[in-house]
Amino acid sequence: MAQNIAQQTVSAVLAQVTAAINHLEIRNKYIKFPQTAKQRNRNKLRFYEKNGVPGVIGCIDGTHVAIIRPVIHEERYFCRKNYHSLNVQLVYMEIMSVDASHPGSTHDSFIWSHHPLKRYLESLSAREALWFLGDSGYPLKKTMMTPILDARPHSPEAYYTERHGIKKSNMRQKNWFDEESSEEENNNDMNFRDSDSSQTWEEISKMINRNSDGENRRKQKKNI
Repeated sequence: MAQNIAQQTVSAVLAQVTAAINHLEIRNKYIKFPQTAKQRNRNKLRFYEKNGVPGVIGCIDGTHVAIIRPVIHEERYFCRKNYHSLNVQLVYMEIMSVDASHPGSTHDSFIWSHHPLKRYLESLSAREALWFLGDSGYPLKKTMMTPILDARPHSPEAYYTERHGIKKSNMRQKNWFDEESSEEENNNDMNFRDSDSSQTWEEISKMINRNSDGENRRKQKKNI
């Protein structure tokens, strides 16, 4: 039956549906960052109970959406996958943020480094233990947990990297967006540990802080 639908009809319906989805009321209803500590703690608990990784309020990634070859600045839209695209940044557990304003040649880390959510997350981290889960396209930061590609086998870093890859892959495969949270709202003193991994996560936390401190010292030396 779909073969009997004219191209013009498909284009017209697609434009109408896209306009409806992009309506401000719809966007505000379905794309929203958790605004309170209770909401963020709920995300942490959901992710920890499903995946065993503490402190995660969401995952971040870029996805290339193919487009027709543009006439103006065509080269900016040609991505590393050899087609023209937009590099869309998506923050998700439920959908928290969507940024489709960058051409396909733009690197994921550049998009994130210039995004206002980055600064907001950093301000929250001054009083809350929270971070995103990202791939190796992002720099390891206090608020961004990324894999450690050269981790020594059987080390805490290797354990963390293995868990990171498995859990981020599971997030992509599972239909998180249709799941309604039934957990109770939790207070700010939630303790995310289990008997097998508490020491490992302590060491990882120290490692991340060392990396952040080292980077801050290097910046200070440059400014002297």
